Amino acid sequence: MSSLPQTNDENAIPPSEDVRTDNHPPKNEESTPLGKPHKALLRGFITLSAAEDEEDDMTAKLQHAEKRGDFYTEMKKREKDIKSVHCVDTRKLQCLHFSVYKQPGLSLPSRMAFRVPLLYKVGEEFYPGNCEEKLRSEAATYIWIGENCPDAPTPTLRGFGVPGGLSFFQSRSVPFWQRIKFFAWRLLSRLRGRAGFCDFIPQMRTAFLDHGYTLVDWIENENEQMLSNVFNQPHTEAQTQNLYRNMARIFISLAKIPQPRIGSWTINNEGQLTLSNRPLFCHLQRLEDWDIPSGIARDTTYTSADSLHLDLLIGHDNRLRYQKNAVFSEDDARHQAVDLVLMRASLAQFTDRSLRDGPFVMYMTDMHASNIFVDQDWNIKHIIDLEWACSLPLQHVMVPHWLTGKGVDLLTGPEYERFGNCYKQFTDAVRQEETNAPLFYKGTTYSLAATMNRIWEQHHYWYLSALQSPKGLFNLFRGQLQPLYEEPPKGSLCPAVSVFWAPGMSSFVSSKLEDLTQYIQEVRDIFNSGKSGRVYMR
Repeated sequence: MSSLPQTNDENAIPPSEDVRTDNHPPKNEESTPLGKPHKALLRGFITLSAAEDEEDDMTAKLQHAEKRGDFYTEMKKREKDIKSVHCVDTRKLQCLHFSVYKQPGLSLPSRMAFRVPLLYKVGEEFYPGNCEEKLRSEAATYIWIGENCPDAPTPTLRGFGVPGGLSFFQSRSVPFWQRIKFFAWRLLSRLRGRAGFCDFIPQMRTAFLDHGYTLVDWIENENEQMLSNVFNQPHTEAQTQNLYRNMARIFISLAKIPQPRIGSWTINNEGQLTLSNRPLFCHLQRLEDWDIPSGIARDTTYTSADSLHLDLLIGHDNRLRYQKNAVFSEDDARHQAVDLVLMRASLAQFTDRSLRDGPFVMYMTDMHASNIFVDQDWNIKHIIDLEWACSLPLQHVMVPHWLTGKGVDLLTGPEYERFGNCYKQFTDAVRQEETNAPLFYKGTTYSLAATMNRIWEQHHYWYLSALQSPKGLFNLFRGQLQPLYEEPPKGSLCPAVSVFWAPGMSSFVSSKLEDLTQYIQEVRDIFNSGKSGRVYMR
């Protein structure tokens, strides 16, 4: 049987004449001395001129491929340490993690995935503890879904560990006397009013101390494949309907249990689950990986959607303030400032005030085609990568933007109409599925399908999508929301409004242009050094 890759493809870069989108060096680079120098990214290759024009912080991304190589080398050297953690046998290195096999006599599946977070992609360098936050949130989400939504097709979590040496084992995997000891202690804790303990028992490990990990079942079935591998291939209407129906069923399964607040699940050192972590959107740690404050502290939770939305906008403000290549000209800086001012001004217009204080429900914010495994009929068999699941206001449970294979800020013109048709099909599937599982909250019945239709008709969909897209906010606001208003006199909006983004706007713009000059020099230095790896000629 074939082995399926157990990771998503979040490293894709937009193709251009200067960017390769394959994962192989250009052919015959040694024989083309007049070609352009390229450096490897996590996916593809890029020239210096293209790197200078990228909107992302390329001082970080140019070094990722080299850091990934160092990471692979380190993991390969530490197979014995990994083997000792859960008594597993490493046989094969698979992409971003190990495929491991159990040792005889253990009550574990024959093959598992030993997944280690990539420190260079979660902001660990600038925000120590991000890796542990991600691991605790992912593990807690696996456990919560397993206990409350058994019909959700997620792999089984077999164990996990955090940096520093603390690991968590399934109770049946530890000696009997240790089980009795911990069960007695937890019983006393429950009698004292402490609840939320899970079936995982904490123990200190003696190896692999400086990294964290999760150990989950390996997905290997010749009848399953990653949805992203077949999504853009010709397919039938029946396959599409199966996919939408299965996704709707998962959405409803997670949403049927109202949550007390907005946030993410986490697990403490005693094995107690609490909804006490910030809502861990993927883009928060990506901002922090670029040394940009996300605006939301790890222990921040919310009981009002408005507070969440305002804090998300602070993250966008911080991107403009702290990312050295956030702007390319004075005009660009002022237009971005205008968009942020108007996003705040239109908050009440594009959010549902009736859902401000609840219900709050669990939602997988990163449920994209590379995290979904389907059979040949496109029935969902497994969903992976749960670290970005959050408890969010009901209006944030949105139809996935990738249903037409386009980015959310590219859904314009004919693509807008095409996506609208998919949107209706998806909400129809939700309506059919929720008839057997209505959502009750404080004595009121809520319809997820009706909420989805309302946020589409009232254009809330684009506003909420913009809040979670640091790069897409400006295109979404200008392309989907600003045209809903009367057009101001030509040339009047930007100079009149941009000054209200922050005091001293003119001096801010000057400092950002100085930042850009320094940034370009840093990109050139990294591109021309060993920090970005070897040179490929094309």
